[in-house]
Amino acid sequence: HPIGALALPSAIQSILSNAYGFNSFVFVGRMRDHDRSSIATTALSSVVGVQIVIFALHNVLPSGSNTHVSQCAGAGDRAMAGLYFRSAFYSSVVVGSVVGLVGRLSVVGISDMCNSDDPRVTEAIREYLGIIFLTSPFFSVMLLVDGFFKSIGDASTPFKLELMSLVLNSVLNYIMVVHFDYGIGGSAIAASMARLVPALCGLHRILRGENRGIAVSLSLLQDLPPGRGAVEMAAQWAGTVAADGAFMATY
Repeated sequence: HPIGALALPSAIQSILSNAYGFNSFVFVGRMRDHDRSSIATTALSSVVGVQIVIFALHNVLPSGSNTHVSQCAGAGDRAMAGLYFRSAFYSSVVVGSVVGLVGRLSVVGISDMCNSDDPRVTEAIREYLGIIFLTSPFFSVMLLVDGFFKSIGDASTPFKLELMSLVLNSVLNYIMVVHFDYGIGGSAIAASMARLVPALCGLHRILRGENRGIAVSLSLLQDLPPGRGAVEMAAQWAGTVAADGAFMATY
């Protein structure tokens, strides 16, 4: 029963996450202009590999941090678990911003790497990735919040947040893409906002203390984790970077 209580929501969340990725294709395919719809669908297909890399980069700090949160929570050191989350939150926002800035500045080169022969598809790729990169910090925070709840043994909250994200993504895609006909740019905005809102809801829940006795504060006036803990955290991040790098090279 305890294993099922954790595994079932996580499995359903994984299915919802895949459905979330499929959402954009569904609504972009319903655009009024069939030619634009075909171009946008091709562009979305072309950026799948880029999005895998973006996910890997954003997941580096949340993965390392939540490993330590889980260890501290299991050892009963709730104060240190809260400090790890606080440190990872600011670090993730900074890293997400850097990834977004570098990606935004490199979007022309990245779009050329997608090897599209149609300049209209290339332009659609640039429009989509330009918005995704500008909103990169949203994704970092969502991954951190999601992982935090899982690391303390709460699988139901990430499931609820993922469901909220999917519903919000569907509604916004319909409004932006189908109703207002904003095209692939509207789909990118829908995807970004559908990550931001659940991330803020989850963060609010964490800061209210609804996390099994782990007090979390984002105040910068609190002490950072001691030197040894910071070194261990950095080592975990480095290991995650290496693993993600190997995955990307394989892909």
